[in-house]
Amino acid sequence: MEDPETRLRALTEHANAVQIETSVSPKIYFRSGVQMEITAGVYYDEENLTSALLLYMKYIVLFVEKLPQHPNYKSPDVAQLKKTTKNKLKTVVFPRAEELKQKLREKYKREHDE
Repeated sequence: MEDPETRLRALTEHANAVQIETSVSPKIYFRSGVQMEITAGVYYDEENLTSALLLYMKYIVLFVEKLPQHPNYKSPDVAQLKKTTKNKLKTVVFPRAEELKQKLREKYKREHDE
C-alpha cells in the first residue's frame, strides 16, 4: 500500500482537475458550489472521509484558484455570492478540509503500517 502522503497527494491532484468554462456564468458555478458544500457536509456527517475531503478540496480549487480567473467574476451581480462563498470557505470548508486531511493521514498511516 502507498504511503499516507502519496495517497493524500493523489487526492489533491484529483481535486485540482477542476476546470471552468468562460461561456458559463459565474452564478452557475456559485449555485453548483452550494450543492458541492451540502454534499460534502453529508459525506462529512456520514464519516465518508475521502469523498468529503475530495469535494471540499474541489470547492477550494474552484472558488480560490479557478473562478477568480473568469472574465465575469468581477461583475457586480456576483458580489454577494462571492461574499457568501468567502465566508463559507473561512468558517466551514477550510477547517473541515484540514480536519479531514489529518484524519485521513492517520487512517492511511494505520493501513500502511498493517
